[in-house]
Amino acid sequence: MNKKWKFISAISFILIAFIVTLATVDDVSHDFYYIGLMIRSMTTIVVCSLLYLIFVIWKMKPTNTATNKRIQRVYNGFFKIDRVETEQGVREVVRATNSASVLLHDRARRKILLIRQPHASLECDENPHGLIIESVAGRFDCNLKARELIVKEALEEAGVTLEEDKIIFLNNGKPMAVSAGMTGELSYLGYAEITPDMVEKGNRIFGCPEEGEQIERVWMNVEDFLAYPCGCTRLFAYQQWLKNKLQKEKEI
Repeated sequence: MNKKWKFISAISFILIAFIVTLATVDDVSHDFYYIGLMIRSMTTIVVCSLLYLIFVIWKMKPTNTATNKRIQRVYNGFFKIDRVETEQGVREVVRATNSASVLLHDRARRKILLIRQPHASLECDENPHGLIIESVAGRFDCNLKARELIVKEALEEAGVTLEEDKIIFLNNGKPMAVSAGMTGELSYLGYAEITPDMVEKGNRIFGCPEEGEQIERVWMNVEDFLAYPCGCTRLFAYQQWLKNKLQKEKEI
């Protein structure tokens, strides 16, 4: 409810209270007329106020204060789903924490370090295990800043030890919408150059076991990466950005 509607509702209930009071005052003696009027007025105002409070509570639903659109939470798991009433109709919106990713580039060896992991959301007849090659990434479901999150995820998902000051952000550090038609999630795109001494030796399954992650490292030559048909929007953005960067630096 907006302020105008609340104000009109309140005035209406007060007027109703006085009208009801005047209409129900019995013919009593002059001595007790005003006392009876006062008691009935107070009683009626209290009752109407309670009714108004109930009405306001019933009318109010979760709202987006920025747009003042009516919102109803229909699912409340790790991701949340809201049913949003807009001027264009009803929309379902996935609420997710923002995220950050990083492209890891071993410049001396001209290699890109990516990861491969399964996602249930990608499972289909053509991809029964939901596997995808993508960049290291993570969500802000912990109290970390963007660079801190990237450092954490690089070590967890790829065995790479990064320093925060080695990370740069694309798009002037502004996070971008992942899929504006479905979710309000914004993602930071980071880039970091790495050296062999920053990478854990050997190979194993990476990721957080408590979250059921099963992540493999994937190394690609820069030339192979730039020609790779991406299955991930963020990876495609990195591909185009790196191509432009290397062309300016005359490395390709």
